[in-house]
Amino acid sequence: MEPTAAPGSGRQMGNFILEMRKARGLTQKELAKALGVTDKAVSKWERGASCPDISLLLPLAGLLDVSAEELLNGRRACDVPEESPAAQPLLAKSRSRTFWFLEDSPESHQMKLGLFLGVSALFLLSLMTCLICDYFSSQSFTWSLPVLASLVLAWTLLLPFLAAWKRPLLKALSLLSVFLIPYLALLSLLLKAPLLLRLGFYIAVISLAGLWCIYGAFSRYYGRKYRAFGMFFLIAAFLSFGISLTVTHFTGENKNGQSLVLKIILSLALSALCFLLDYYKIQARNHMA
Repeated sequence: MEPTAAPGSGRQMGNFILEMRKARGLTQKELAKALGVTDKAVSKWERGASCPDISLLLPLAGLLDVSAEELLNGRRACDVPEESPAAQPLLAKSRSRTFWFLEDSPESHQMKLGLFLGVSALFLLSLMTCLICDYFSSQSFTWSLPVLASLVLAWTLLLPFLAAWKRPLLKALSLLSVFLIPYLALLSLLLKAPLLLRLGFYIAVISLAGLWCIYGAFSRYYGRKYRAFGMFFLIAAFLSFGISLTVTHFTGENKNGQSLVLKIILSLALSALCFLLDYYKIQARNHMA
């Protein structure tokens, strides 16, 4: 199925898709695989013979690192004198079908700025409250320092989502990778618990590796949510096993062995189901193309 109308001509959009695809270093086959279509479909888009399905507009824009408006108009925003009203119905319909897309628009920027200021004020108020309560109750800073460190880390990870930055997930994951182990070291020092750092270090490394793999899966299969979630559940199974093995190694206890096996089986079953749904969806899409 193809959109029945678009603000720019099909040829103009096709040339823009071709230009942006080459700028990202993607082949037609790689772009098609990420969207769950054939490379022939991508070729038809670039030749102006057809337009992408409405449900693919936002995933395609994300893969090409452009906005949906730019994709529909077939040019960069700086070359568009004003937003085309004809784009609005298609964008609204596309957004309703693409639930994971993090919209990047002037309206969302204003909303994020308001949230950023509100959340920052809330975090600052919480910090001051904890420090004051701790000091007046014990004449020193004991339990408030770990809380302070946790709040600072939480605010740092929320910052990319609230500051209207592009690719907030990538930036938040990068910040987590940089600050997680120092945060665990600080907690271990404040709480005088060396095991927290030793055990936390290995769990952090395993968890970060899993999170990066999950991020890579969703980035690679941006337009194929079933394939992406299939990878998610598959990685989750390995994460559960790795973390459980690490905890057992350091503590010598394995009280939840049966529960772990059930979780892994469930994750693998959900993964297989998602891959199956992805296969049938791709077959149906190729049949309709």
